[in-house]
Amino acid sequence: MMDRTWAYWQLLDPTSRHSEAEMNGGSYGHITWTNLPESRKASFNDTLDMGYAAESTTIGAVMDTTSGPFCYFYV
Repeated sequence: MMDRTWAYWQLLDPTSRHSEAEMNGGSYGHITWTNLPESRKASFNDTLDMGYAAESTTIGAVMDTTSGPFCYFYV
């Protein structure tokens, strides 16, 4: 459900939403779940470890569900 909400939010203004966090200091959220333990803000260059599911990637590479390694949208 969160992924669908994210995709709809992006569609409201795709030109800026795919890079909005980067333009506002390059960070979006914390690197720990609910910021516990307290942590720094994540950057688009931080690695997402996908474990056995896929190769590791960066946050910036997966910001847009219709480009990069993805190719899907919700109707």
